[in-house]
Amino acid sequence: MDAAVGGLVGLLGSQVLFSPDPVRLVEAPVRGILRDTADALRTAAEALRRGSVAQARAACEQARDAHARLGELAGARAAARRVTGRTVRGSRRLARLRRADRPLDDVDVLVAAVLLLCDDVQTRLARAASPATDPLPARLTELADGVAELAALPLPAMAPAMTAPPDHHRRSATHTPPTQYPPTTEAHLHDARTALHHLHPPPPTP
Repeated sequence: MDAAVGGLVGLLGSQVLFSPDPVRLVEAPVRGILRDTADALRTAAEALRRGSVAQARAACEQARDAHARLGELAGARAAARRVTGRTVRGSRRLARLRRADRPLDDVDVLVAAVLLLCDDVQTRLARAASPATDPLPARLTELADGVAELAALPLPAMAPAMTAPPDHHRRSATHTPPTQYPPTTEAHLHDARTALHHLHPPPPTP
């Protein structure tokens, strides 16, 4: 009887009470990566406003740190999938994990695009260390705000959105002034904004 009770208590603990939450396993690295990415964007924007090569280098370091943590996220996603197949608590969280995990490939795209943007800023300031007069600093700050907002959301709230990015129609309906940065920078901005839009939940239906 003692052995049976001990076995049941141990099973309850390992399968329900003390088994990890698979969603939280993934959520922690995602939040850290997104916060680091937002910090890199803000530092890059400030580097442009001040014409600071040193701040541009710091932005690149922050973006590289975020990119390096993608391996941590991949490991957490794999561990979360194992938990759902081996524990009762994990199996009960399977549907929630699938909703949370589905858009996370876009985290890789977002971080990679931001790293390329920071490299663009560093290259630009290395050629001419003068304060920016174009809209790029404001656009990087706007992007940083979106990433920071995303980092504060509970993970299952992130879901692919099927509509165009928020400023798509505004940009197409108004004249876009000429920029002083190359088309590759615009392409990296587009990639980052698209990935961020995919990660944000769609707006509620009125």
